Amino acid sequence: MRELIALFIIFFGLLSFGQENQISKSNRENFKSIQELDSTFQNRINEEDLIGVWFTTAVTHSKYRSNPYPRFKDKYSFKKDFSISFVKNKKITSGTWSLSDNNTLTITTSSRKIVYQIRAVKDGTLTLSSSNNYITLKKNN
Repeated sequence: MRELIALFIIFFGLLSFGQENQISKSNRENFKSIQELDSTFQNRINEEDLIGVWFTTAVTHSKYRSNPYPRFKDKYSFKKDFSISFVKNKKITSGTWSLSDNNTLTITTSSRKIVYQIRAVKDGTLTLSSSNNYITLKKNN
């Protein structure tokens, strides 16, 4: 009976190990593409580069989840008067935004303050990172 239980545990352990490797491979590929964008980004961006409407176009990664999940419906509207409105999960939030010398984007709303590090700006694509996720935005022309 012990042998049967041991085989059962080993079988499901190996099965779950194979699934983790598939997820890790997917995460590695997505983070590699973000690092490639990051390596091309060396200059400070201007506020004028951010003004406009941006949509999420890629996968948002969360370090506390075992797999990435898609976000295609988020919309960020940066305005010239440094106000911002964004739609996330069908909820509209407005506030103000500022850009510091070290390419840190700070969004302040009535309920919280969100700090993003701008990782890359290339060909109308903006990559932001915070303490626990990456967001890739595409500019709407």
